[in-house]
Amino acid sequence: MTRVVIAASSAVVRAELESLVAAAPMFQVVGGFSIDMAAAQVEGLEADVVLLDLESISDESTSLVIESGAVPVSSARVILSDTENFAVINHSGVRAVLPRHASPEEIIAALQAAATGLIALHPDAFEYLLSRIRSDERPAIAFSASTLSPRELEILRMISEGLG
Repeated sequence: MTRVVIAASSAVVRAELESLVAAAPMFQVVGGFSIDMAAAQVEGLEADVVLLDLESISDESTSLVIESGAVPVSSARVILSDTENFAVINHSGVRAVLPRHASPEEIIAALQAAATGLIALHPDAFEYLLSRIRSDERPAIAFSASTLSPRELEILRMISEGLG
C-alpha cells in the first residue's frame, strides 16, 4: 500500500483530496497538513508520495516543502498547480505535475505513476515544457550531457519541433 501525505493551503481542498485518495484501495493517507505546517509535519512520516496543492509557488513555505529535506528524498512529489506556476517542474523530487482543476482520475493516475517511479505530466505541463525548449530558454528540466546520449538529445529537439 502506498502511503500518501497531502498538503494544501485550503482546508476544504485538503479534505477533498484526502477523501479522494482514501477512497482508492491502493493508497493510505498518513497525514494532511496546511502548506505552512507541512515542512515541519512531513519529516516524521514515512510517506511514499507527497501530494501538494499549490495556490502559488511564490510563497516561502511552498518552496520549503518542495525543495527542503523536510520531505524525504525517497518521497515522490505530485504537484497540483495553476498553469502559470508550472515552473515548479524543475524542482527535485517532483514526479507529477497537474493543473489544480485536474480530474479525480488524473490525480489518482499521477499518484500511481509517481509511486512507481514514473513521471506524469498533464498535457498543459507538457506544452509548457515544449514551449520552453522551443524558445531556446533554459529547459525547465535540466538535462546534462551525461544524462542523455547525443541521439536522445536529438530526439528531444525533434519532439519539441512537433515531429513524431
